[in-house]
Amino acid sequence: MTLKRKLSYTPPEIIIGSKIRGSVYLGNKFTDNLTYLKEYLDTKKHLSFENINRYLKFRFNLDYSKTYISKIDLNDLQLIALAENVPEIEMSVTSNFYLKEREHNLYPIKILESIVDIELVNNVKINKHVSKAYYDYDLLARDAIITLYEKGKDINDLSRYLSVGAFGKLNNRKIIPTKYSITASDSIISDNLLKEIKTFPILEEILVYKGMYYANKFIVLFLPSYFSYELIECILREDRVLIKRDFETHFKRTKYVEETAGGYYAIRLGIAEKLYEMGKQASVIVLREILPEYYMSVGVWMLRESIRELIKTKPHRFYDIGNALSYIKKEVIADLYSSFMTSKVLKNFLRQKRLFTSL
Repeated sequence: MTLKRKLSYTPPEIIIGSKIRGSVYLGNKFTDNLTYLKEYLDTKKHLSFENINRYLKFRFNLDYSKTYISKIDLNDLQLIALAENVPEIEMSVTSNFYLKEREHNLYPIKILESIVDIELVNNVKINKHVSKAYYDYDLLARDAIITLYEKGKDINDLSRYLSVGAFGKLNNRKIIPTKYSITASDSIISDNLLKEIKTFPILEEILVYKGMYYANKFIVLFLPSYFSYELIECILREDRVLIKRDFETHFKRTKYVEETAGGYYAIRLGIAEKLYEMGKQASVIVLREILPEYYMSVGVWMLRESIRELIKTKPHRFYDIGNALSYIKKEVIADLYSSFMTSKVLKNFLRQKRLFTSL
């Protein structure tokens, strides 16, 4: 049975799928409880949920409808994605199936309907800086993302704009699966920040941050050295412990990471923002202990926002690396600490320290 309805209350959340080629998911919150709605909308920025179950409850109160790019006007899709107001959209849908779909590194979604037809009814309001980038057909997508970030646009908005092909030279604009546009936005912005960070003076002390978010324990270690970065993840399961890691030296990586995927770039953005704010460069090691309670990935946004929140807190300060290592050893499980002690970034720092001390 086909029925018509309007989207209401919130701008639709657009996800471009990659598992099913050319698929588009439009998510919208339907509720009369505006306090409940506001709490959901605040989660991405403020991590306001105390556990993963509560977060998933809110995610599955978003109703998603599914269609294909070939069945929706590309200009309409872009305007919906760029809108700052709540665009009025009429959809013809069939609701004869229930389907859950999952893509790694994306938000959990629940699909209830298939879109037969979609129409943008009213005019949309677009931020003037976003509009300028959208209608500049000579501006590279990378430069558009950097410019809008510097103008204060949120990273979640930027990845959405990129996913619907809103930026770039006219003939090069492409639809990009959302999970790739998120990583691309994180990478573009952090790369740009790091160009300047690598000219900053070196941090004078050792900083250690510790925190727990959504059954993920994080240790972030800032070492007084030239910029380098390593992420070591420890996944705890009932029958095994799995270690994943990727790193980069002072010189930029030339290949995509092999093990830690989009989470590597999401965390790196938070680190780069902190160093830029401090006006310092440092070598940074992030330890992530993934507890069994984290039974479903909620998306790489959680890693970025967790690190952002964590490094706003007061760090533990050390002036001796031995004391810092002793502190970290007490805070993580033995398997993770053993992997940490083989860290490429840590080894380089200790080697530099010995050379300096021997002079």
